[in-house]
Amino acid sequence: IPYSVTSADFNHDKVLNLVVTGEGANNIFVLLGINDGTFGNSTIYTTGSFSSTSAAVGDFNKVSTSNTVVVSTLLDTLCVLFGSRNGPFLFKKKLIL
Repeated sequence: IPYSVTSADFNHDKVLNLVVTGEGANNIFVLLGINDGTFGNSTIYTTGSFSSTSAAVGDFNKVSTSNTVVVSTLLDTLCVLFGSRNGPFLFKKKLIL
C-alpha cells in the first residue's frame, strides 16, 4: 500500500516520474513517466532493513541531478538515492540518525 508519493524528472526527459514509498515495505518504487501521461513499470530499490515512510526530492549534492531521500521514522534512518544524468539513480547511502 503506498504511503507517500513524490514526483520529479529523474531521467531528464522533461516528463515527471514518481517515487512511491510504502509503510512496512523495505523498498522504494520509481515509476518513469511516459509522454502520454501514463507511467511505465516500476523499478524497485531496496532500502535495506527499514520501512520507508516518506520521501523528499532535491539536488542535495549540488550536481544538477535529482536525488531522493527516504526516511524511516520507525528506525531514525535515512536512505539517500543519488541521481545520475543517464537514469534515475546511481547508488544509495544509508545514514542512521
